[in-house]
Formats: sequence, C-alpha cells, structure tokens
Amino acid sequence: MRLESVFFIMSLFLLAVAGGTGEKEPEVTHWRQQIVGTYTGTLFSSGYDMPVVTTFYYENEVLYGEYVMDEDGTMTPGQLRDITFAQGHTVECRWVDMYGTGSVSFTFTADVSGFAGFWNTDDGTNEFAWWGSKDTIDANQQHSRGH
Repeated sequence: MRLESVFFIMSLFLLAVAGGTGEKEPEVTHWRQQIVGTYTGTLFSSGYDMPVVTTFYYENEVLYGEYVMDEDGTMTPGQLRDITFAQGHTVECRWVDMYGTGSVSFTFTADVSGFAGFWNTDDGTNEFAWWGSKDTIDANQQHSRGH
C-alpha cells in the first residue's frame, strides 16, 4: 500500500472519530434545542424571592428569551438578549427591563428540566439567584414570537 493511501485512510478514520464534518455534535445541538420552553421559578430582588416566569424560544435559528416578574401582583416584563452558549449546559446573556440592564448566567440540568442561575447589574457588585423549573405542559413545544 502506498504511503499516500495510508495517510488518506488514517485521515478518514480521524475525521469519523472526531465527527469531522465541521458540524456541531448531535448531542450539543439537541441540548440547545431542548432549552426552548417556559420555566417557572424565582429570582432574588428587592430583598425577597420574587416569582418569575422565564421563556426561551428560537427565531431564525437564534435563541431568545423573555421573563415576567410578579412584583406583588404587578407584572414586570423583561428580555434576555445576546444569548451565548458557554461551558457545559450554561448560557450567558443580558437582561433588560424597566430597572436597567445586567448580565445573567443560567446553568441547566442535563435533562433541561430546570436551571440555576445568577444575575447582576451592570456594576457587577452583587450576584443574585435566579432559578426555574420547566413547565411540563410545554416541555415538548417550541415557541416562536416576534420582537
């Protein structure tokens, strides 16, 4: 067997083992798609755990999010922007609402049934908890919304 043939066969083997098509791993792509849904939980703000509903959805292959905080009966909406995928099952993004902006990081469970996260304001002096559990009603639904 010629040396070029050996290198060609080894290259094909290495591409097959590494998933060398340049595409994302199916497991990673599947996990990212499973984030879509509505999560009910709380976030710590104004000195107490405030009820919050956090929703993630895809539009034009981009992940977006929004949330609604229940401030003693007053519903305050917000948006999650610039969502990026970090290490493991973590997403990082920016929150925007009537109070300002800041960063937030959500780490999802392996089965994407919930997340635990931390948010802070732009000055970054404090971190506050934000968590949610996926609503079972729409655990298999995908949302599409306009901006």
